[in-house]
Amino acid sequence: MTVASEAAQATFHVISYTNQHPAPIGMVEGSPGLFYLATGTHPVMLSITAQGAETVLTSFPGGHTQMLGAVVSGPNGRFYDTVEAVVNSANVFSVSSAAGSRQVYESQAIAPFLTQNLPGGMLLGTAVGAGDSPWYVATVDLKGDVTPIYGFPAGDDALAVTYASDGNYYGLAENGPGYLFRATPSGTLTKLVNFPSGALLPSSYNPLLQASDGNLYGVTSYGGANSTGTIYKVTLSGQYTLLYTFPNDNNSFPSMLIEGSDGNLWRHPRRHHPRRSQPNL
Repeated sequence: MTVASEAAQATFHVISYTNQHPAPIGMVEGSPGLFYLATGTHPVMLSITAQGAETVLTSFPGGHTQMLGAVVSGPNGRFYDTVEAVVNSANVFSVSSAAGSRQVYESQAIAPFLTQNLPGGMLLGTAVGAGDSPWYVATVDLKGDVTPIYGFPAGDDALAVTYASDGNYYGLAENGPGYLFRATPSGTLTKLVNFPSGALLPSSYNPLLQASDGNLYGVTSYGGANSTGTIYKVTLSGQYTLLYTFPNDNNSFPSMLIEGSDGNLWRHPRRHHPRRSQPNL
């Protein structure tokens, strides 16, 4: 198992700050240079261009407390996420790029935090029920139905999961200290990287990215030399390399990465630290 450590800096650029909205929790590229993201609290889904122009696609009224997980681009051309309500449950919903296109699907017994597409037209994420229910790796269909496929041990919070080219699931979890794991479809879990205590917290939603070079890339929202976050690379065999440590400024506390059509890695600064709690199911 690899232990995370410090290393040299990579180049980092800022295109926009979304100060008028609550903290974002991840984004996906739709058409080239056009990105979609969701806010955690006061739920809003918006698009943003590579030049920083923003458009609100949909928002939810009072009674909805936050979005759960990142926006995921479905194979049907729609963009999916999950919104939590104050009472009852959390619902998967989708929008297209057009105004007034939102569809909300029937609520489920466990609420998914979406991550990405899977081969065959399903969506991937982690999921959790109310109270002390365990976390799962789970699939979600395009009508919002959730199917658990791996259950984590009691006390381990699954923060995110990604499907990789070797057919396995890679993600982050924490039970005090954080760790990066590999889970096979048959249910075998291997811890690949241990992170220092405090680098991954329950408020972190930082799915790994498998880039075009075949390696996994990710961020810690905390930790690093300044305790304000890092960017790192991990091979599928578990070899860890730190790429960037964030300074203590407006660019700190990062959220998830994506690989843009320009070949660069893109991320959005968190800047606020909303607590990632279990939904009110």
